[in-house]
Amino acid sequence: MANQNASNVAITGGTIAGVTASLSTPLAVTSGGTGQNALSAHNVLIGEGSSAVGFVAPGASGTLLASTGTGADPSFQSAATLGLAVTSGTLAQFAPTTSAQLASIVSDETGSGSLVFGTAPTISNLNATGTPTAPTATAGTSTTQIATTAFVQAAAGSGRLLNVQVFTSSGTYTPTAGASSAVIECVGAGGGGGGVGATSSTQVAVSGGGGSGAFGRARVTSLSSQTVTIGAAGGGGAAGANAGSAGGQTSIGTWLVCPGGAGGPAGTAQTLTNAQALAGIAAGGAIATTSVTSIFLSRGSASTFGISVYNTGGGVSGGGASSIFGGGGQASSGGANNASGFGAGGGGAANNISSSALGGGSGTAGLIIVYEFS
Repeated sequence: MANQNASNVAITGGTIAGVTASLSTPLAVTSGGTGQNALSAHNVLIGEGSSAVGFVAPGASGTLLASTGTGADPSFQSAATLGLAVTSGTLAQFAPTTSAQLASIVSDETGSGSLVFGTAPTISNLNATGTPTAPTATAGTSTTQIATTAFVQAAAGSGRLLNVQVFTSSGTYTPTAGASSAVIECVGAGGGGGGVGATSSTQVAVSGGGGSGAFGRARVTSLSSQTVTIGAAGGGGAAGANAGSAGGQTSIGTWLVCPGGAGGPAGTAQTLTNAQALAGIAAGGAIATTSVTSIFLSRGSASTFGISVYNTGGGVSGGGASSIFGGGGQASSGGANNASGFGAGGGGAANNISSSALGGGSGTAGLIIVYEFS
């Protein structure tokens, strides 16, 4: 069939194929069209009611499509024109540039003055909650910067007396948690006083007291468990002309070793003459030794001797030596006196005429004190 270009052609019956239809007038909006022959690339469509669809041409780079009111088409405008503070970057273009602008949009902003967002902000009356952290200053810092708990522990805690351990019986020293050094004091046991024999009507007898144990003080800077040995007290000599026994050695490992004092000499019955009857003295413990830092090392003290008063039938015993931690048994004109405290020597005894045998006074045991520091 030949092409037909005539208008208003009536066709009755038959089949129509290969027909191409075209619009010479754009389809109206009311008929579902746009009312436009074409749309320019990148334009933004705008509704115009029943009129042909309108459009807004693209604005300059970085501008924003903004409403200009209910009665006008929107348009592309710069952020500055729209009243938005612009700095640089992406999201930062919409950030306030003054504290006042920030305060006006932050609902819980109650402070006043300028906000400084920098490496050294000034904050007044900071009220932080939770568990805030901060850098820990180096040891020895003395400025106005914040001190963390770690800094305080290292600075204020160092050298603080942490605990005191006292040993009056043998055992094991175990460092207290957190202790880094210690000062140790040690004393050896005191010796016992001597006994005296029985006397006749023409005899007297006097004995000597016991010596005290050695004393030492030392510092340890590397703590570890140590065996503690407390020296046993020297016993007084049995009734009769019997010497007292020596005090035992006290030690804490090899850190500090303190020997005990010697036992007091015995008092034998002596016939009254115009001469004095003397009882010898007992030596103090040998000087203390240490394998750590020495602060003070000393030997024990010697006891005093006993003496009779010529031919009067009376006399005074030797006294036991005192230590830094205890008193020695006092001299006596009769029965012996025991020592007190720690590391002291027992007293001797004295027999006048026609008296029964007497025993010597007991010394006291050793002692160790450990002062622990953080």
